Amino acid sequence: MESWHRGASRVSLLFRLAAIAMVFGAIVIGNGDGGIRFSTTLAHGSVAPKVDAVVTCTGGALAPGDGTKDLQIIGPCTATGGTYQYKDVNIYKDVTNGGDANGGSLTFTDATGAINFWANSILIENHGALIAGSQTAPFVSPLTFHLYGVEQNKNDSGLKGVGIPCKSPITPTSPFCGISKEFWDSNPNPNPGSCVKASDVGDGKTLLPGGVDDCFYQYHPLNFDNGDLNAFFGYKVLAVSFGGKLQLFGAKGATYCASYPCPANDPALQA
Repeated sequence: MESWHRGASRVSLLFRLAAIAMVFGAIVIGNGDGGIRFSTTLAHGSVAPKVDAVVTCTGGALAPGDGTKDLQIIGPCTATGGTYQYKDVNIYKDVTNGGDANGGSLTFTDATGAINFWANSILIENHGALIAGSQTAPFVSPLTFHLYGVEQNKNDSGLKGVGIPCKSPITPTSPFCGISKEFWDSNPNPNPGSCVKASDVGDGKTLLPGGVDDCFYQYHPLNFDNGDLNAFFGYKVLAVSFGGKLQLFGAKGATYCASYPCPANDPALQA
């Protein structure tokens, strides 16, 4: 298993998938004819008309959707075999609007047939999680994420694209993406040689997610996708923000540790 950090996000993956995956196609895991694999295909050439509608899942089985609505997941939600169609998908914590105190999660249920999940973009924010399988019960059924949509502002060389925004509630203590203001402001001007580590922020008792004592740098829009300066992750992406969790455990092509975090002497690390 590999762990990857961006702004202290932890992503548990079984293949080398960047936390921001700009793909015009599909991410596939499972025990299909090709095992765990990453594949890309041409995206659909059109997207559903923009409508001011949002589906909010506070818990239980996720509705299939029709491709015209955004999806906000703020509780423990599940998806079984079948096809799901949404626009932007955000997974985060929002207790004020009826969400779970532990945050939102989308867990895919195995042994229910193939799952096809369509979205313009998926953003896993602080206290959010997207999970398929586990170390002791790897995912067997084919699970495909289709990230689709047309190029924005194509007539202007794609400049000023608008990425998927965070949906975590904005508060005086958490201004962006559920990240504390103390961390957000700790290194306004990145300087790896003399940055302020988490242990030097505030009372020093709160480290970055995963118990990491490192430096946090403010997010900025991706190059050319800066049509909204508060949307940091681009579009047509699978993105993991500070404190988000993405865990994809497939049944083929992977060797698992006996426990997690992986002990340094675990045989799986020698495979």
